[in-house]
Amino acid sequence: METRPRPAARKWRRPFLFLGIDMTVRAYTPEDFPAVCRIYLDAKRAELQFEPGQFEFTPLEQDAGILAAFKESEVLVYEDGEIQGFSATFDGQLRALFVQGGARGKGIGHALLNAVIAKTANAITLNVARSNEGAIRFYERNGFTLTVETTRQYSGIEVRYAQMQLARNSLVGVDKAAAARHAGRHEEALELVLESFARADESHVPTMFTWRLLLDEYAPAREAMVRERDAQVAQLLAGELNFGRSGSHWQRSRFRLIIGMNNDLQDQRATYELFLRLLTTKPEAVRDAVGLALPAIVEAGNYALAESYLDDPLPRLDELNTLADDLPLFPMANVAPRLAAELHNFMREVSMLAAVHRGLGRDAQADALPEAALAGLKRNDIRTWAARELADPGMLFREIARVEIRCTTEDDWQELKRIRLAALLDAPTAFGVSHASAVAYTDEAWRDRAAGRGPARYILAFEGNEAIGIVAHVPDEKQELNLIAMWVAPSQRGTSTAGRLVDAVKTYARNHGHARIVLDVAPGNQRASAFYQKQGFVFLPEWDILESHPHIQVQKMAWTA
Repeated sequence: METRPRPAARKWRRPFLFLGIDMTVRAYTPEDFPAVCRIYLDAKRAELQFEPGQFEFTPLEQDAGILAAFKESEVLVYEDGEIQGFSATFDGQLRALFVQGGARGKGIGHALLNAVIAKTANAITLNVARSNEGAIRFYERNGFTLTVETTRQYSGIEVRYAQMQLARNSLVGVDKAAAARHAGRHEEALELVLESFARADESHVPTMFTWRLLLDEYAPAREAMVRERDAQVAQLLAGELNFGRSGSHWQRSRFRLIIGMNNDLQDQRATYELFLRLLTTKPEAVRDAVGLALPAIVEAGNYALAESYLDDPLPRLDELNTLADDLPLFPMANVAPRLAAELHNFMREVSMLAAVHRGLGRDAQADALPEAALAGLKRNDIRTWAARELADPGMLFREIARVEIRCTTEDDWQELKRIRLAALLDAPTAFGVSHASAVAYTDEAWRDRAAGRGPARYILAFEGNEAIGIVAHVPDEKQELNLIAMWVAPSQRGTSTAGRLVDAVKTYARNHGHARIVLDVAPGNQRASAFYQKQGFVFLPEWDILESHPHIQVQKMAWTA
């Protein structure tokens, strides 16, 4: 009897790679705070255990300075049933990378650090207690080097710290490749991509991204990927299961790499045939990559084999609905899209199992499964996106890539000015500010607005380098969040851009303790009223005068977190 390396139930589904981030590492949410505080205190004691002083350790939630730094940082958590570690970064500085005591030595620190590296474009610096030699060796193994030593105080006691830096020199070639491709120098770009690929280091993810873009623009790029794919297959069959330098923390499954290349080449048959071959010769090579190979198995029509690995996805509906209550489908830039990844995985499993049912002659089950999956999603908008993902797999990620939503920085002041003035010209009776007054603002005033030096925080939607949507929020004396300045370019109307901007404000409200978002709309503006109602806002029996046009009355709408 054929032996199949069937994994434990759902094991293969847990990791989902998006831009190189394993989805067991995800963005922090406020609900994670108690676990983060617990890990922080435990890890802080471990960090300073080799120091001679008697420290008084202050919990994170009681240390005003550390808490303020934490709140402005980008925080990732490692979750495997429970939160087991977290990292905090700000402006290229790794401020914290802590793992709870019982989970240390299990690769969680590596996973968090890899996620930070994947999300950080430039050099990364950190400080570690000089007496903590184990931590220093960990960072040195991961490419960091010692730069200077400093002295800082903790609970009134001086501690020597070593500053370490990851220079990210390996990414220089990738950046050059991307620039060469953008400039149309495809031969140069491919040469740099191949050099970077051969290094097999942390530059791999952006390397493959640039190579993927070259495939449709430059025929030799496809030919080169076929050659390299075939070389990787030969190495795998020869027993070299991992891709990457020997002893490197960065090593990964060679079979996973090959599947990714076959996906880029749209060669699922090659994945299927290699999978069958490895089942009998090297089953250990495929054990952790079954989920990635399943689409190829289904496409090949081997429904019996596929069914032996597929479980019923419907029990995951409760988990999805809970995530949908807490996370945006389309998060702000640089935040891992966990809900989108989970929804993509779920609909992919539904699609594959339905195909298996149909292939095995169970048409009634094939028809019923997608219907049950969609009906089980509570939110109408999530259900709509799920149906679209079912019909066009991968469209969720294409939508995420299409538009970038982010807070403005001072460097964005000219785009902020341009789009704000465009909005005031396009819809003069929709805003409390007139075009005449806004056009009189000085450049310094626009810089202040873009930098957030004022009560309003502006968020822009970008398509490439051009802003195509705008929203802002301002807290009031009731600690409600006022949604203002909402507008999208005519080309974006009917797309997801407006909804994603509102979702960004909702996420801010949840994360900063605002129980309600309020806005004003003229009831005669039926398009805007219908849009906000679709976003969950309801009309309140409160009216006001539109400041820019006193003859117009506006009615308040509210959304409750």
